[in-house]
Amino acid sequence: MGSSLAGWAGLILGFSGLIFVHELGHFVLAKWHRVRVYVFSIGMGPYLASYTWRGTVYVLSLIPIGGYVKMMGQDDLNPNAPPSRDKHDYRNKRPGQKAAILAAGAVFNMLFALLAFTLCYWLGMTMEPARIGNIAPDQPLASALLCPTSGVPDGGPANLQKGDRILEVNGVPVKTFIEAVLQISACPSNQPIYLKIERHPELVVVRTRHDKAFGASSIGLTRYVESVPLHLGFTTEDQVAIMADPAADRKTRDKPAAQAGLKKGDVILKITDPGQPGGPVARELKDTDDFINLILGSGGRTLTLVFQRDGKLTAVELAPRKAEDADTYQIGAQVGLQRRVAEIEPQSPAYAAGLREGDFVIGFLPDDPNSREWKSGQLFWKKTWDSTKEQHAAMQVPAEGRLVFQQRHDAVEPVQAEKLGSAMGMAWDDTVHFSGVVFMILRGLFTGDVNTKTLSGPAGIGAGIFHVASNQTFFNFLWWLGFISLNFGVFQFLPIPLLDGWHLVMVLVEKLKGSPVPMRVQEAFQYVGLLLVGALLILATKNDIMRLFFS
Repeated sequence: MGSSLAGWAGLILGFSGLIFVHELGHFVLAKWHRVRVYVFSIGMGPYLASYTWRGTVYVLSLIPIGGYVKMMGQDDLNPNAPPSRDKHDYRNKRPGQKAAILAAGAVFNMLFALLAFTLCYWLGMTMEPARIGNIAPDQPLASALLCPTSGVPDGGPANLQKGDRILEVNGVPVKTFIEAVLQISACPSNQPIYLKIERHPELVVVRTRHDKAFGASSIGLTRYVESVPLHLGFTTEDQVAIMADPAADRKTRDKPAAQAGLKKGDVILKITDPGQPGGPVARELKDTDDFINLILGSGGRTLTLVFQRDGKLTAVELAPRKAEDADTYQIGAQVGLQRRVAEIEPQSPAYAAGLREGDFVIGFLPDDPNSREWKSGQLFWKKTWDSTKEQHAAMQVPAEGRLVFQQRHDAVEPVQAEKLGSAMGMAWDDTVHFSGVVFMILRGLFTGDVNTKTLSGPAGIGAGIFHVASNQTFFNFLWWLGFISLNFGVFQFLPIPLLDGWHLVMVLVEKLKGSPVPMRVQEAFQYVGLLLVGALLILATKNDIMRLFFS
């Protein structure tokens, strides 16, 4: 309940705050240049409360999303308003003054991002490091090469490993996973990129690939999952199992898993690939990564799967197929890790809470997931693998010496600058690098390297804000708002009608020709922009719906 309230509060404050910052920029510069501002509203719709001061009505509106500034002589959808000689009319200001007012909204968004990043790095936060997760054999990372040196003409294989830390992408420093992914996705497809890896003195070269499912360039970089040892008095046996009946879903009923007769609850114990170089390779599965790597690396060869159902072992053959929307091989089955309790101490707090041998542990949710030391939290489990009823209990992590439960968790590390000046430097670097990524991705949309399915609208952004506000610390939330604010500010500079960038173009033309662009021309472009922005919004909303409800 608490996390939901935090999510909704973060969503409302996040959206309203970012729009407020943008409109505040226009407001401050309009006042500075003595343009009459009629209304400055926080929120949209009917007024809840208002206060008039020095000719401006300051409003708190009913709908707590967004806001607006209404200036004298500036109306995007009514450029044919009667002319005025009033010196406080926006239209009567010099081109330079108009440009300052127009650019101020986006600049304030970028300044907010810079301030947010600075506070986060100065006061400290935890972030996901730029470390390599599972390396699938069919992904570019698996065939990465060391850059040639004076003594070695071809460089040789880089032999990247799970856990390797990426320090730079094409010379741009990256300290977090999201930075690495953004830099890679903004690169052209089927082109070499250069990575600096912590344990390699040489640069590593990897050729990007267009990921159809992702919609942008990829090298197969996945999140690094670490195991956190918790002395809770029990251990588990991990099993890779089919989590949903393939034959029951219209998307998978004609796929290899359903045709081979695999069902929900089947535990896959071993996969044999007969076509590996050097002869058949049989691998016992200990993790979903093992399963994924064998399927992706099969090349469509027929595999033999040994699975357990109702205590009986069965072997089936199937050949993975390439997915329609991706270049990867799949069998059409959703797999997951079942964690069955193998041994438990009767004197442990888990036993006292009701956990027994043979139960299935869902996981441990720490009270402070961003801490490096988990001292307390809630343990969740089920009595049977297919039970819909979960049990949970609050637990303190006891001292060492008891049976250890290995909790899998996306790796996080503390990020904190030693001094305020260092934090400002880190924040400036982020602002510059992320701004560059936005332009690179926009360029990719025109060249085809980035698919429109990567676009996200208010629903997707809102879902991201809600998730971060619900599950992460205040500084993670603040950093995320800064990141969105920066993207919003950069996007506003695009020369698209209705956006601030287009108005800046009109002001530039006015400066060059010595008179404003004719109102009928501005009006025509405004409606073109309305159609264009509306179409982009519809497309982005469709993407959001597909990601949120159908992926």
